Amino acid sequence: MIDIRRKIIKKIHPEGIPAPISNIYNIITRTGIFQEHYALVATELKKYCRKGKIVDIGTGPGWLLLAIRRVLPNLRLSGVDISPGMINKAKYNLHKKNNCKDIELLLGSVTDLLGGRCLTL
Repeated sequence: MIDIRRKIIKKIHPEGIPAPISNIYNIITRTGIFQEHYALVATELKKYCRKGKIVDIGTGPGWLLLAIRRVLPNLRLSGVDISPGMINKAKYNLHKKNNCKDIELLLGSVTDLLGGRCLTL
């Protein structure tokens, strides 16, 4: 019974940012203040994680992943987002503009990650 209600709710109120809004979000987060914030976060991460893997949950258009790649080029990076529109923007931003083909992008939620049900794109 819960699964049926959940499916109905998801159709009425989808999770994540839908594709038309993801275009606007991508443009806004490309601005200087956001980019400066991502650079600060990436620099801060350098103090704690110089090797291994970082997963950006709720990666959106992938700008934080790009900032991390610039500061920590040897880390394995993954981005997860529940919104297909955001994953598509991240794919474009990472792969087309900056040739970061080694960064893994996953469509899913934290619940999916914990249950092991992410979809690799």
